[in-house]
Amino acid sequence: MINVMGQDAQVELFLKTADKGMLAHSFIITGPDGVGKSIFARFMASYILCLGENKPCGVCLNCVRVKNNNHPDVIVISPKNSIGVDDIRNLTEKINTKPYEGDKKVVIIKGADLITVQGQNAFLKTLEEPPLNTTIIMLAENINLILDTIKSRCQIYKLNRILTSKVKEYLLSINVDEQKAELYSNLSDGIIGNALKMLDSKYQILRDETINIFSRMAQFNSLDFIKIEDFFTENKGNIDSVFDIIITLLRDISVFKNTLREDYCLNIDKIDVIRNLSGVFSHERLNKFLELFLSAKGNIDKNANFQMAITVLLLDLQEV
Repeated sequence: MINVMGQDAQVELFLKTADKGMLAHSFIITGPDGVGKSIFARFMASYILCLGENKPCGVCLNCVRVKNNNHPDVIVISPKNSIGVDDIRNLTEKINTKPYEGDKKVVIIKGADLITVQGQNAFLKTLEEPPLNTTIIMLAENINLILDTIKSRCQIYKLNRILTSKVKEYLLSINVDEQKAELYSNLSDGIIGNALKMLDSKYQILRDETINIFSRMAQFNSLDFIKIEDFFTENKGNIDSVFDIIITLLRDISVFKNTLREDYCLNIDKIDVIRNLSGVFSHERLNKFLELFLSAKGNIDKNANFQMAITVLLLDLQEV
């Protein structure tokens, strides 16, 4: 069976609703990136398509194929950018086609909050009169971007961050060693997807490089400016991770500076760096660095000019 780790309340709510025969034709699953929306959607799909008596049984052909992402009647839409009216027309055609096997089909739409207002309005008719054999599951990080007219036609499940101990438990269950499970669960922000990303060797290299470059930023000189700017430019595609690494490190430096407690730090493998940088930063400078990084991250998230945002950030940091 598909394991929706740490979301017991939402799983129980779904199963109770399903067992009462009260499932809608359309759903929205909302929550932060990496929290498990896709896994929960596949759990729902396995229930809907399950051939067993106790749904989802986890062992029938349909359950196994849903778990392995190869069921022909589970269609996953993964947009890279915004979804407009033309995209919705194409999507509607897929929704209206008959299932390849059996009598049911599940359509999972990732990034439903990327659908434009015009696209959402065009999608309303499909939600109002969906094919009887089709279930639509929309995934969204920011449900506030979805129109009320869409939300009112869907059952909504909100997935939340989980306890760090649950993240660690999951990592240990997939044979991550104790030390790494402790570290990555601490850094995960209660999101299993974050912890899994950290297991990737490319992420580990990025983390080390980011912490090294930040150490140079802490003792800024004009000779380092171009090298530091180049680092951010080269890692534009991973800029969210770069900022998160730095912001978490700043948090640890502040905690250590105030408490002298190593066990309060999240980056438990970087204690020497944290101890050293706590001597470099005053409280005022530390707070200003954090403020500037949070501001730059917010501006980039709002689609500000990337290069301009980075240049302004570095110039401002030099003045602190």
